[in-house]
Amino acid sequence: LNAWELAGAAWRTGPNQLLNNPLLGGLSRASNESEWKLSAARTLANTKMATAAAPRDPGLPAVRLLNAWFCPFAQRAWIALEEAGVDFENVQAMSISKDEVNYDKTPELLEANPNGLVPTVLRFDENGNRLGCVYESMICVEYVHEALWEAGGKAGRIFPENVEQRARCRIWIDFVGKKLVPPFYRMLVKTDEAEREEAKQSLREAMVTFAQAMPPATDGPFFLGKEFSAVDISFAPWAHRMFVLQHYRAFDWHAGAGGAAAAGTEEEGAGNRESTLAGMAMARFDVWMGATLARSSVVATLAEHAALIGTYKRYADNVTTSQVAESVRAGRALP
Repeated sequence: LNAWELAGAAWRTGPNQLLNNPLLGGLSRASNESEWKLSAARTLANTKMATAAAPRDPGLPAVRLLNAWFCPFAQRAWIALEEAGVDFENVQAMSISKDEVNYDKTPELLEANPNGLVPTVLRFDENGNRLGCVYESMICVEYVHEALWEAGGKAGRIFPENVEQRARCRIWIDFVGKKLVPPFYRMLVKTDEAEREEAKQSLREAMVTFAQAMPPATDGPFFLGKEFSAVDISFAPWAHRMFVLQHYRAFDWHAGAGGAAAAGTEEEGAGNRESTLAGMAMARFDVWMGATLARSSVVATLAEHAALIGTYKRYADNVTTSQVAESVRAGRALP
């Protein structure tokens, strides 16, 4: 085995042997906090002697995902590969440094992606020669559908066949990236209480809008109804992380979305109607969230709550150096 294959083997076997869970489920059972936080991820940090030029065994899967178990953006590509039924290597290419602020990245990731970010999807021919390198999370999801699923995926579509429906999916994926994901991070990173409250309200309103765009739950639980799609993938990682906001910021996405009270003035009646509609939307969101997080392709990518609580402490303490956090501090759009 070359060094990269050893790195992949360390990830595939290490957590199973040491933690009895390939998705870090055993981390919460470690004897002290410093052990469970990132022990499995750091296994890969010790393989940095690898070089990107190392020959690749042509017997390995044609697709290699450069991943980080704690990263929701990387999780999008991971879910897409699981959903499409594509054979792939899952390689942990980025870990949190020992200072618990910065990141350690493998040489392969730094060579393959000029931004040094996950996810990065590599594809190889039958001789082990690299055919392509794709990054940016939702571009990876589209690539999985357009190139990998159509070339031999064993499971379902990620985008609908109908071109209008595909366009609608892209509209709502854009909404997720602009309206749902940013307030998640603002709520964690911002130190001003008023700004945190604004982020809470923005996220609640965006969740209502997102849910109101779904068909009735009787037509199917997902964004498109019965069919799971890239829209579901785009927000699934943050839906799973709602408990992080509950833990650090006491976020209740149902607050203010109750049923209607007895109407008084016309203005009060309108407000009550809006509250009722918001409550119905949140109920629909809960159906979506439950079904999405129970989807087998999503379940395969979920890390333990305790492990994620540990990784997001850096955000809650406003010490992380991630590009996302730096963008929030500077008031810029997320990278």
